[in-house]
Amino acid sequence: MNDTWEFYEDVQAKWRWRRTAPNGNIVGASTEGYTNRADCEGNARRNGWTDDVLSQQGIDNMAQKELNKEQKELNEEQKELNE
Repeated sequence: MNDTWEFYEDVQAKWRWRRTAPNGNIVGASTEGYTNRADCEGNARRNGWTDDVLSQQGIDNMAQKELNKEQKELNEEQKELNE
């Protein structure tokens, strides 16, 4: 089984990557946030990532985080409307 690579936006809306071994241990991560995803991918590539190793789990994790972010924004909008 291969390592999982995950690309995500941090709380400051900067792109980061994380590499997780099959046993669940994080074995690599970006040391800084990037304004755009392409720069983040470039850094990950220099650390062993290739486009073909982005697993479905990593894609699912990114999708879930995006949904969580959207839900948080909707909750904040609803809260403002209720005030």
